[in-house]
Amino acid sequence: QEVHLGDMRLKNKEHIFEYAVYFDESYEPLEKGAVVIIGQMHTDNKAKGCHSCCHFWAQDFKYKGEHYYSWASKAAYASEPVIIGKIEDLKGKWTHLKFHVLWKLDETGRFKIYKNNKIIADLKNIKTLAETCTGGYMKFGIYRHRTIGYWNSDWESLPDQRVYLDSIIFRKPKKEEKFKN
Repeated sequence: QEVHLGDMRLKNKEHIFEYAVYFDESYEPLEKGAVVIIGQMHTDNKAKGCHSCCHFWAQDFKYKGEHYYSWASKAAYASEPVIIGKIEDLKGKWTHLKFHVLWKLDETGRFKIYKNNKIIADLKNIKTLAETCTGGYMKFGIYRHRTIGYWNSDWESLPDQRVYLDSIIFRKPKKEEKFKN
């Protein structure tokens, strides 16, 4: 299943994306170098030079030997991913996420990430839009990336995965929430 929030103009705008995610107790991370993307902010692919990539995404991936749910971005490169939590620790409970973004093609953007109403990252003076892309759309689902290791050897071992999403919100920030210059 997939939830798709329609096309939106992003350049020089400020938006908030919120959702709650629940990893089912039976959820098993993928191995063999595969990554599971749970939510992603795609580019709109309409501007010249913009190609179908993502401005940001939330993913289950193996980092330092453990599987984590983390935030990553095509535009806002960082030396370390923003860790939301260990998959094992997130199973069986709801986790509320909030992404507050000032969309910029240059290094004047900002990305503030909350987990259960606590700030876990505040990335300032960063590029938040990928390349020449000025629009995009948010979509949620289970997107398996780099599963070639399964398909080349034993695709039958590719496990079923189940996550639940709730309280999906896309909005402009309230006056008191806006980033200050």
